[in-house]
Amino acid sequence: MKLETLVVGSFEVNCYLLSYADSSVAVIDPGADAELILQHIRQNKLTVTHYLVTHGHVDHISALAELDRLYPAPVIMHPEDVAWAFGATNTIEPYYPAPQPPSSSIIFPENLLLDAKDFQCQIITTPGHSPGGVCYYFAQYDSLFVGDT
Repeated sequence: MKLETLVVGSFEVNCYLLSYADSSVAVIDPGADAELILQHIRQNKLTVTHYLVTHGHVDHISALAELDRLYPAPVIMHPEDVAWAFGATNTIEPYYPAPQPPSSSIIFPENLLLDAKDFQCQIITTPGHSPGGVCYYFAQYDSLFVGDT
């Protein structure tokens, strides 16, 4: 696994890209600056397998719709956050207008385990910062992605 961090948006959110030997990548918290993230994906000839969202606040999902439009992949996001994340109340003007929903399916595994082609991660629910906040734990890499938790 190769881990890269892009600092995106006015609030300097960490967007993580976990790539694997076969050039697949999982994008965690595509908060803003879609063009910066897209440039990285293109330059490294990566194939997006998933978008993992730690929580639905606008500064963590603003680039999601544009990325998904060009590189469709399942979006992993807790239903408690999906319920409000793509509405008019999820804005921070003038920095972030309301985010658009992605075109791809938004899913959330009931067993809290995501077993994808190139990785496996445990999803740990951590409500508080948002109703559907989660952390993603990759045991094989001893890595935990926590968003704002």
